[in-house]
Amino acid sequence: GIGVSGNSQPFSQRAKAGFSLLGTSTNPFVRQLETLNSALNEQVYKMFRSREIASKYASLTDLKSNLLPKVMELLEKEGPNHHYKSLDELMKAQSALLELGMHVLEHVGKVPEQIRSEYTSIFAHLLTRDEFSLALMSFPSQFAPLLEKAPKSVPAGLKAADLSIFNQKVRVGLLFQDFLYRVLDYSLTQIESDNVAGHEPISNISFRFLAMAYWSVPPFRDRLLGELKKEMTMEIEEWRGTESVSYTHLTLPTIYSV
Repeated sequence: GIGVSGNSQPFSQRAKAGFSLLGTSTNPFVRQLETLNSALNEQVYKMFRSREIASKYASLTDLKSNLLPKVMELLEKEGPNHHYKSLDELMKAQSALLELGMHVLEHVGKVPEQIRSEYTSIFAHLLTRDEFSLALMSFPSQFAPLLEKAPKSVPAGLKAADLSIFNQKVRVGLLFQDFLYRVLDYSLTQIESDNVAGHEPISNISFRFLAMAYWSVPPFRDRLLGELKKEMTMEIEEWRGTESVSYTHLTLPTIYSV
């Protein structure tokens, strides 16, 4: 192996396109997650859009007692260290997990209190998945020639099939970038507006992600260090030379360049 009460808002068009371009998967975990994603989106849409109280309640009940427990059970059963037989399987899993992440992020602050804890738990779990680690989101070494420039033809040593895999990985990377920036915006907004007061789970997620973003979102790290240093009257020895440290070996050049 490779080893968020209100009307729901739609995904960005880029995200919609990206989730469908990778095609279907034969991996049982991915297929189950894709089915649950579809059912989850449908029930949340019905809950927010229906004008009948009975229909809203039925959707809420199904989410509370059926769909959300199934999602959490699947994620815990196929934990963060789940292995995949191929890069194609991994990318389809990343795409399905990102679709779930986008849904949870857009609705965690909007769904009724009865199911908010379930959304919070799923949100927290997704942020720890190995599928989103920098090692698995980065390009394998064989794609280095394609990262250096945009060749008119496939470089020597790479097959046409490799170029297709490369393009799929770029799409997944763009979805991941979109997700990271949305979570970063959400976390900063929650902290700045004091919405985390009295909501320890949300507070924990927000602060945890900001710590993660220091490494996974280089522009955020650079801006944070710049603002902190403006307020400092003395130099911290451990920070010497941080401006010149390169993290490109840990990140995805095509995705994180600004």
